[in-house]
Amino acid sequence: MKHLLYNSSANQLGALTRVLSLIAVVSISFNASAALYVAEDFDYTLSSSVGGQNGGTGWAGGSSWTTAGGTPTATIVSGLTFNGLQTSGNAVSFDESADTTSYVQRSFGNTAPANSDLWVSYLFNHSRDTNNGFGDGSLFGHEFRGTGDRKYFSAPKSTNGFGPFETQVGPTKDEKGQSIFDLAQNQTFLVVSAFNNIDTPAFSGQTTTSRIWVLSETDFAAVQLAGISEASLDANNTVFATHSYQPTFGAPDLPSTDNFRLVMNDGTAVYDEILVGTEIGDVFNTIPEPSTYALLFLSGLLLFVLRGKRKQKS
Repeated sequence: MKHLLYNSSANQLGALTRVLSLIAVVSISFNASAALYVAEDFDYTLSSSVGGQNGGTGWAGGSSWTTAGGTPTATIVSGLTFNGLQTSGNAVSFDESADTTSYVQRSFGNTAPANSDLWVSYLFNHSRDTNNGFGDGSLFGHEFRGTGDRKYFSAPKSTNGFGPFETQVGPTKDEKGQSIFDLAQNQTFLVVSAFNNIDTPAFSGQTTTSRIWVLSETDFAAVQLAGISEASLDANNTVFATHSYQPTFGAPDLPSTDNFRLVMNDGTAVYDEILVGTEIGDVFNTIPEPSTYALLFLSGLLLFVLRGKRKQKS
């Protein structure tokens, strides 16, 4: 009988161990990235310049952040927070006081495969913008750039100085979609951009679609409740813009030598938690649900009890 009880406890222990392993795998895979290219949380010394900083993951080996164009000031400040997302490190405050486009940039270091998808996300909070009826006005956002013009860019807020503020997204400088909307100052938004069928060959007839979703914390709570997907992003956002076209000579490529750039024209903003990947799951560093932690705790408690019983019966 003692032997049978021992075997029963051992079987229970083995089964529970397998359950715990499965829970751990599910919990880890929930935030795992299928193909995360780069991640940057600006974990650098407060008040230092971002120029020369080389942390983060996935960037080109030996590369560091640099500034270009105009007279930008880019300083490390306390990190942004956003309900539902894991945030760490600090952030970069980017200011360009002149009517000139400036950049904070870094070598991408990854070659995106032809006909693949590209996803980009970052936190954004701006405190100053300009729409004075002349010049270029303000521009905030990101882009990729090599030796030519910008590509695969998103701008949560921009204006040409002659009209209302807009949200823009597109695969090239001249091919872009936009939505007229003026994002509030001093509020943190999650900016998510998606580009499908990048680097398509010439005369392929394939359509390249670009999309940008700008989410408030309330929007993101609804997205999480529905489950993170393109459909839930479409249904829950502060502003959305899209653009589709069939490039005769193919969509632009994205080689490792290109730079990833944060863009600024006549404004002040904070950027944080940059993620670039190939799938939607790559760019959402979500906080695990409390139920996951509770299940792990209860499973660990049961494991402790079973081990205690095993020692008593032996």
